[in-house]
Amino acid sequence: EIGLGIPAEPLFRSSILYVDFWEMSCGPCRAKMLQMRDEVEANKDKPVKYLYITDDTPEQCRAFLVGNDIKGEHIHVTRSQWGYLQEKFQFTGIPFVILFDKNGRQRDNITVERLLNE
Repeated sequence: EIGLGIPAEPLFRSSILYVDFWEMSCGPCRAKMLQMRDEVEANKDKPVKYLYITDDTPEQCRAFLVGNDIKGEHIHVTRSQWGYLQEKFQFTGIPFVILFDKNGRQRDNITVERLLNE
């Protein structure tokens, strides 16, 4: 489990998880999501899942996500849940990305491509 009841299994079993923390008010966050569209599309049939976590509401995000064809799993959390995740994963700035390998271990200084080749 990566926190807040977001299961690492069975939905994400044997998959690499790319977890991106973002907010609509963050220009670099939106730009990163736009840049990731090609990678997400290229990996759609591979064992990798893209999770985008924000404390913005679905209504606040819908036009951007739909209008820009941002694929992946979109998780909307409360402000207190966001605070919990910030503490758990020790981040203060966004965008903030965490990668988990197929065994659910957090991996640093590695790319999705390298994890797929392991």
